[in-house]
Amino acid sequence: MKKLSFLALAAVGLLFGACSSDKDVVEVNPNPETDEGSYIGISIALPSEAANATRANEDYDDGDDAEWEVKNATLYVFKGADEATATYQAYYTLGTDYNKDTGDDPTNVTATYKNATLISGELARDIASNLSDASVHYYAYVILNHNAQISPSPTKNSTTFAAFSTMEFGSIGADIAAKAKIYDGGLLMTNAPVANKAGGAGAPADDTKYTTLVELDKSKVYGSPAEAMSHPAACIYVERAAVKITVSQASSLSSPSIASAPVTFNGWQIINYEGTYYNNRQINQIQDGSKYTWNDGTNTYDFWSRLFTDQTMPTGYDNNLYRFVSYAKFDPQLPTGEGHTTAYRTYFAKDVNYSTGAVLQKPQADVAGPWIPMGDNGYTTENTFDVDHQTWKNTTMVTVKATRDGGDFYTIADGQDLYTSTTTLFTKISTTIFNDATVSPKITDLITKVSTVEGAGKVVTAELTTSFTTAPTASKVGVPITVTPVIKVDGTVKDITTYGSSTDETAAKTALTALQTAIDGVKGTYLPNYYKGGVIYYNARIQHFGEVETPWFANGSYVSNDGSNIDDIYGAHGSPAEKGLRDRRFLGRYGVVRDNWYKLEVESLNKIGTAEPINVSTTGPDTPDDQIENYISVHVHIVPWVVRTQKVKF
Repeated sequence: MKKLSFLALAAVGLLFGACSSDKDVVEVNPNPETDEGSYIGISIALPSEAANATRANEDYDDGDDAEWEVKNATLYVFKGADEATATYQAYYTLGTDYNKDTGDDPTNVTATYKNATLISGELARDIASNLSDASVHYYAYVILNHNAQISPSPTKNSTTFAAFSTMEFGSIGADIAAKAKIYDGGLLMTNAPVANKAGGAGAPADDTKYTTLVELDKSKVYGSPAEAMSHPAACIYVERAAVKITVSQASSLSSPSIASAPVTFNGWQIINYEGTYYNNRQINQIQDGSKYTWNDGTNTYDFWSRLFTDQTMPTGYDNNLYRFVSYAKFDPQLPTGEGHTTAYRTYFAKDVNYSTGAVLQKPQADVAGPWIPMGDNGYTTENTFDVDHQTWKNTTMVTVKATRDGGDFYTIADGQDLYTSTTTLFTKISTTIFNDATVSPKITDLITKVSTVEGAGKVVTAELTTSFTTAPTASKVGVPITVTPVIKVDGTVKDITTYGSSTDETAAKTALTALQTAIDGVKGTYLPNYYKGGVIYYNARIQHFGEVETPWFANGSYVSNDGSNIDDIYGAHGSPAEKGLRDRRFLGRYGVVRDNWYKLEVESLNKIGTAEPINVSTTGPDTPDDQIENYISVHVHIVPWVVRTQKVKF
């Protein structure tokens, strides 16, 4: 296991130290009347110190070295009767000397400590003066790699943690647009919300506590740095604010092709992401200090933790899986006998625009790039939503760019036939419109009326000619076309508009106008798409809980229509019972949550993608995320870093 330990030194003296099992240090009570001799040790468990995988689609992976670096550290101390109502007391800019152990020995937690100084004692005196008061609690909160975002400053004795935790930040410390370059400021990390009881196969216990702040043990204030480091007052679990995404070509898709021509994947982009995120991951009850509940007509649930998938699953799926809390604990090295306990991961979040359907950033890919190479990483902000907002316009996606060998080609509307020349393209469009149920009777009527004018013995025929209204110079979805009827008499083109004003001639000209109107009314259904250079785009929506914990069966009991109505896709939600059913089954199926690594593997190409990137805010914005038909098959494999792997089929 990769380990990272560091000593962060508060400017006013709070001392971070590594957890240790040393029990032979003599405790020294601090002197609250002086500024000397008072130290508090704190251990930080970085995200790499995780339990074994506890979910069916979950692995753990250390990721890249740069994702663990600590550039700066800030400690915030809160004081109060409980977490939500505790108020801000002070913050301390901490040193960042650290030693990274990349060995294989998980018990090796050696760290380098430098620059120890004495504290200047206002906070230490305050803690010491309340040692015996059980109603007064002190809590620790850490921000690593703040990227200059801690503004405005909280107000002492006024700003609650509930308010502080929902401050909105914008930079996660990584470059969303380019190819996964982590900024010099490092990836931002904060306290991880945890549970003290397990979830998973069974419901978390009724008395489960969900906490983010870590209480300082007031009895562990010491007279020297060594004592403080040997007996830390708190062990803090932190998580990254960033979401990590990787898109790659699955090894099983060794030779992708479309219409017998090879296809090469050129790269990918993240689209539809939040512009800001909360300072701390929200698990609902943090905002108001109470448990968020709803009643589904049968059961009352504690915010998300007791929701479960109640459908009988196919072979290989878990039944009644309580997916919001982990099966197993974090597994950092903790000091023996120090009273610290490990905790259980929580797996979801309530983001800034959870139920508002807000307009997200970059709703379509930029054809000019940059495109992240296949297999490389990208980073973004968390984005979650309730089931009512589980639609295209709210969902973080990736757009994958691919190129088919052979150069330019065309398709017609959503059809999957491919045309490499305009001659065959226009012939197909003309023939299809000629036989359209609306157009065909008008053609017959026109031929009849022209035959009346031309007289017996004349052979009257009709055909349609198609051309681009304006020839496209770049890839285009729905290229405008002009479709014109052509009448021939004995094989020679006849310009009917030159007919005179007799009754029969007028009737023929009227029939021509009616035919053109019918053609113009249907030709929009048959507009061609131009794929310049053979470039194709595919979108893949990113799943969080996905097919294991929130399965959606395309042809099973969950689905009642073709996917055009969200009520039919996820079940009606007029009554509390119906809403409870939807949420139990599908809440969190899509979305991205901080400190999760979503690995998308493109497994197959089911259909030809689009000639231009889809703008999901204007093209089918309210389309449910789940559809009967998909262009791409993606397997999502998810790490905390939870890796979530998603197979993608185009």
